[in-house]
Amino acid sequence: MDVRQKFRSDYFHRLIWRFIIADSELRSVLQVGRQCGFVTFFMGVLILVTLACSVMSTKITQSNEMLCLSLQNQANEKFPRKRSILRVKPAYNCIHQHLQKTFVSLEKMKQTAHKESLEIDMMRSKISCIMKLMS
Repeated sequence: MDVRQKFRSDYFHRLIWRFIIADSELRSVLQVGRQCGFVTFFMGVLILVTLACSVMSTKITQSNEMLCLSLQNQANEKFPRKRSILRVKPAYNCIHQHLQKTFVSLEKMKQTAHKESLEIDMMRSKISCIMKLMS
């Protein structure tokens, strides 16, 4: 006899023994005699419901695991991988620095243009004053 079969049979015998004990305890709580088969039938139905629920829960758990793995695979396919992000990052940094430098030079040009326009306005006012004095 294999050791595994012995342990399985011991477990099965213990399960039957527990069923008989639970049946007798339920009979004593309900105060019915040994001839009442309803209690045994009720216990059998409860055991079948429990077994059906446990089988269904294991099937649901397995299907949920498979769905989770498939969703994870789909997400991994849709999102870019870390390597591709690392490949894009240096180009992004270069473009970002270039845009910052362009923005700074644009601001300097705006300041210079504003300064030049102020100088032109001052020259116009001087010219108009000279024109008034000459006339």
